[in-house]
Amino acid sequence: MLISILIYFILGIVLEKFFLYGFIILIFTFLGFLINFYYGGLLFSGELYLNYVLKKAGFVYLLLLFNLSLALCTSAFFKKGVGAGFAALICSYTLNTLSYVGNLKDYVPSGLLSSSNSALFSVSIAIALFVFIAIIRLNKRFLR
Repeated sequence: MLISILIYFILGIVLEKFFLYGFIILIFTFLGFLINFYYGGLLFSGELYLNYVLKKAGFVYLLLLFNLSLALCTSAFFKKGVGAGFAALICSYTLNTLSYVGNLKDYVPSGLLSSSNSALFSVSIAIALFVFIAIIRLNKRFLR
């Protein structure tokens, strides 16, 4: 009974962090893009289209959500926050560097910035996988 309560508690903590931070990132990303859209409309007399700007904001949001899930996953493996931060940075920069090798740009998260729709599936799977790994790892850590 206590173990199942602990599992639900850990599941709730990880998902609560992910959704709360993800929602905050969503608000600020779209707000920033809308402010830039308005400013760009003032500069270029309305030559920009809102649906194009919102599509780009969605891609940037998904990239930031990937980085959030990567940080949650690495924090499950390190006891200190600094180690998890450095591990997440190293992974993120390594994936960005790999985007310059061959056709990998279509499958790594930084490929989202070039409007690559083929990167949507791989990034979505990676986000779900990182959150799942964080939940499993924290369950193992606290159930010892």
